[in-house]
Amino acid sequence: MTASPEVSTAIHGILDDWRSRHQHWSLMEVFLPSTQRHQSPALFSWYEAIESATFEIRDDAVAVAKLRWWRDELALAVEGRARHPLIQAWSVGIASSVESWRSVVDAALHLRVTAPRPANVSESWEAIAPIAEAQARLEHQLWGGTVNGTWRRVDLLLSRLRRHACSHAERSLLPLDLCARYALSVESVEPGSSEPSQLSWQLDWVSSMRTLMPVADSQRAKASALWSVATQLHLRALASPQQRQDIPLTRWVWHAWRAARCAAR
Repeated sequence: MTASPEVSTAIHGILDDWRSRHQHWSLMEVFLPSTQRHQSPALFSWYEAIESATFEIRDDAVAVAKLRWWRDELALAVEGRARHPLIQAWSVGIASSVESWRSVVDAALHLRVTAPRPANVSESWEAIAPIAEAQARLEHQLWGGTVNGTWRRVDLLLSRLRRHACSHAERSLLPLDLCARYALSVESVEPGSSEPSQLSWQLDWVSSMRTLMPVADSQRAKASALWSVATQLHLRALASPQQRQDIPLTRWVWHAWRAARCAAR
């Protein structure tokens, strides 16, 4: 990933914002090879931009237009004419593997257009699969390692739980049977609430995701392995009765070191 000084300045602001939401990453990325250490925040920040358009923009027309804009940016990157700083910085890499990048956007577009309301955990799991698999393939293209999007499915669903808001509840992918079990409408769920009725469904949902989370894979690329560890630690924290308990710094470092030591590269 290369960038001009002007693009680098713009990226710096984007990544500062991303890091402010993922402060644990600064503790984990020190165990990455230099290439993955520099590339992973930019890639994961781009993922969030795609996911925001997919799940968090209420107006369908605006969301689809935004996703198509990102698709156009990838085409422009191949020609060396990208406009967004993240895409400008990745232009060389995108030109050599544009289909892998495009598949992430196409999967997001399909999900946004179909707008599923999953009846159960299995349907949530299947709905998120295309994006997860596309992300896994892209990471493999960039960094090597295995192509397995199972843990990415958990991460995406966990992100929906942690970033759920009433204004885009219909895009949350929360299973409808989970809401029915606790006599809640989708629009009334409050992930940050400590009310017993709210805490119960959250623990139920987190329990389902922990069951689906695959074991560590020593063949994952290091950046993917470390992010999957972060997903696992967030799940453990959310499974605590204290809800959103702080994860000790030493735990981030220990698990990151162990995952990096075992990962493929």
